Formats: sequence, C-alpha cells, structure tokens
Amino acid sequence: MNALQSSHRGWGGVIESVERKRIARYEAACTGKVGAAIVVTGVDRDKLYSLGAKGRIEVIPFGVDLEKFTMSTPVEYDTDVVSFLGNLHSAPNRDAVRYFVDEIWPLVREGNTGARFRIIGINAPDWIRDLDGKMGVDVVGEVDDVRPYLRGSVCTVCPMRIGAGIQTKNLESMALAVPVVSTPVGFEGLGADDGQGILAANGPKAFADAVAGLMGSPERRDTIGMLGRRFIEKNYDWNDRAEGLSALMRGDT
Repeated sequence: MNALQSSHRGWGGVIESVERKRIARYEAACTGKVGAAIVVTGVDRDKLYSLGAKGRIEVIPFGVDLEKFTMSTPVEYDTDVVSFLGNLHSAPNRDAVRYFVDEIWPLVREGNTGARFRIIGINAPDWIRDLDGKMGVDVVGEVDDVRPYLRGSVCTVCPMRIGAGIQTKNLESMALAVPVVSTPVGFEGLGADDGQGILAANGPKAFADAVAGLMGSPERRDTIGMLGRRFIEKNYDWNDRAEGLSALMRGDT
C-alpha cells in the first residue's frame, strides 16, 4: 500500500461511509417536507425514491453558460497535459485523484514520460499538495478562471468511483471542445453517447489507454471535442434549462 492509498484509511474512511448513508436517508426524508425537490438526473430521482422519498421530485439538469465557455478561449492545448478539476474538499473528488494518481497515471507515463497531470481546485489536502512536482504532477490549486487550464489540456479526466449526479466539470470541459475521459460513475446521467465529447473507461488500463489515445492523435482529440461541444449546445444551454426552473418556481408545472 503506497502513501496515497494509506492516507485515507482508518477512522476517516469509516466516518465518511457512515455519513454518506445518514445523509442519503435525510435527503429522502426532506422530499416530503417541501413542495418539490430538484435533482439533476433521473438516476438521482430514482435513487431517492428507492430510499423511501415520498414527495415530488423534479429533474432539472445543470447547464452551461455558452457565452462564457466558448471555443474562442485563446489557448493552444498541449498534447502532453491532462487536467482534473474539482473541489478537493469533496470526498469523491479526493478519491478520484487518489485513484488516478495511484492506478492510472503510472500506466500513462509508461508510454509518455513527458506527460503532465494538472490538479485544479480549491481546498487541496496536504497529501495532494505534496504531489506537486512528483511523477509529472502539477498541483495548480485555486484559479480565478478555469477556462485557460481546461482549454490548454489534451483532455480532462473524471475518474470518479463514488458520487451521483451530473459532473459540472464534464459539462464545462465539453463546452470548451475538450474531451473528457471518465469512469462510468462520472459519466452517469449525462445522456451523451460514448465518444460524443466523452470517453467512458472502466478500469485503470482502459482509462490509461483512452488518455494515451487522445495524446497520440490530435485529430481524434479535436473530433471528439467538437462532438462534445455540439452536444452541450443542444442539450445543456443554461438559457433552456433556466426556463424549466422558472416554470417550477411559478407553479406552472
């Protein structure tokens, strides 16, 4: 067991496991105390009902500000750079970083020793900050504008193993025409086909191969990225999503 794997064992992991179950039951109970609860995917809605939710639950997915997240961001991407974006106080995001660095990144680096992995996000714990400068890892931390970092990457990664709902990090990356490589958990609820801006990969080798494939083929990278942009334009424009929320708040639905 290496340092990353051992850093999250013990009482911390036990407490988080217990808390996740308690919060799930609490969320289900809350649905009966409000006029309507809002979730971002049908998967989330079905999960809450399976936990005993009794109230009304409406699905209103996230959206993207397409006037802000555009392909005109003036940054050339680096075929050796892969990025992860997320609030690093979140247990699912910390676990995703651990999984990627421990089990996937070494496989990518076997074929490309110049590859760089950028970790972008607030609240990085000490064990993540300590990765900076090791194994091609750059811990960027908090940034004022994520767009240049995402746009400058050959792809972003979403190696989530726990969590639910649509990952907004994926929507933003796809809006910028940057492909995403994701586990099935991170891909859940998105509604895109595999290859439509996102590549689903189950297991470390499949994940590493997907990343390496994008690094090795700029044409493939750009094609998948453009398909992702078009998918977001059609399905996740905030201008369209906001209307569903407004209608619910007005009581029209």
